[in-house]
Amino acid sequence: MIRRMFDRITGLTLHPAATFAEIVRAPRFLEACLLPTLLSTVLFALPMLFAAHRAGMVRLLGNAQGLEDFVDAIALLFQILVILTPLIAIPLTAVCLIPMLRAMRGAAPFRPLLAVTAYATLPPAVGIFVTAFVVMLLRAPANLTLESLDPLNLGLIIPATFSAALHNIASTIELFSAWSVVLLSHGVAAASGLSFWRIFLAISVPLILFAWTLAALAAML
Repeated sequence: MIRRMFDRITGLTLHPAATFAEIVRAPRFLEACLLPTLLSTVLFALPMLFAAHRAGMVRLLGNAQGLEDFVDAIALLFQILVILTPLIAIPLTAVCLIPMLRAMRGAAPFRPLLAVTAYATLPPAVGIFVTAFVVMLLRAPANLTLESLDPLNLGLIIPATFSAALHNIASTIELFSAWSVVLLSHGVAAASGLSFWRIFLAISVPLILFAWTLAALAAML
């Protein structure tokens, strides 16, 4: 299974259209759903390990504030239920694709849509995991934030001091999110027979407008 997943991730990275055609012919999705969940679980558990280690050292030094910080970090772990996000978002996305395809006068069965949606998350999930792990190694635990775990966005070139609105809008254009949309477009095109560019525009344009609207509103608050 590990070798098959590695081959799938490699194929989706180098030859997404051909790989999705293979996935549609034999639409398996369970392992593709579970791997992003596992990665997100580890990703959000690692900061907790850093926090636990830091709190333990502070406790030895007799600083009660460190223990309060650790309690807050534990609460944050339960608040951030992103570890369940792939299990919820993948089927929900597949369901939402059905009326979109009907509006475009196309169609695809639910199982292939579920499979391509699940596999479209794999390479970006691995990329996010590796990037976040590197950030954790390089940054002090006290300086870790959710934003710092996702540094590969255009917000890097437009500082908030220049324009809060432009910074927020640029920050929505993130490498792995864009990659996921491209892969999903290839997968839906393979499942439905519609062209890649029609699918890509139908998915990306509403997402971009929605994200930019939220980012602009957040900057005004």
